[in-house]
Amino acid sequence: MRGSFFSVGLLALVFLRGLWILPWRRLLHRSSPSLARQKKKSPIRTLVVLGSGGHTAEMISLLQEVDFQDYSPRCYIVANTDPLSAEKIQKVEQKKAKTTPFSVFYIPRSREVGQPWISSFFTFLRSIPLSWWAVFKHRPQLILCNGPGTCLPVCLAGVVLKFLGRRCTIVFVESVCRVRSLSLTGKLLYLLADEFLVQWDELHKRRRFSQYIGRL
Repeated sequence: MRGSFFSVGLLALVFLRGLWILPWRRLLHRSSPSLARQKKKSPIRTLVVLGSGGHTAEMISLLQEVDFQDYSPRCYIVANTDPLSAEKIQKVEQKKAKTTPFSVFYIPRSREVGQPWISSFFTFLRSIPLSWWAVFKHRPQLILCNGPGTCLPVCLAGVVLKFLGRRCTIVFVESVCRVRSLSLTGKLLYLLADEFLVQWDELHKRRRFSQYIGRL
């Protein structure tokens, strides 16, 4: 019970911080969906959240443009009820990068499709320990996500890393199906993400702190 109250209190603290944080760093200097244009002196420790289904397909499309030599080692966060996403990213890794290290980490899904909102709050709390363990173990310099609630506890752990003085840039890519309005996850991360990328210009005009990248 005390752990639950602590988690709720921490989430409230992060939310209050989000009220005054504005995206400030243009990490992906690009007009098309390519991370490869970013030039770095040393590889960036990267954590990627795979959100299953169409979210995973969009993320894989984005990763196809990435030079894995520049973003290494890579840790992929996958819901423990989504083995298909793990299989897909294994194939991408085998095709693109045979020498740079990567790992796959499974966490409980924050909310299943069709799950009632009341019970999803408790499953969200259940996913926090493993999510935070993955983040603090990997210590990513970049968190890349585009999906459902699975990425929320991961991004919150990234915010805590910032509080601790570690460099951690959070990049959220809104789904292509969001043309005029943000998803629930997008609304929650809009002011917490350092980079908030959208795939429709109409949505970009409605959210002035977003960055328009076109369709993946």
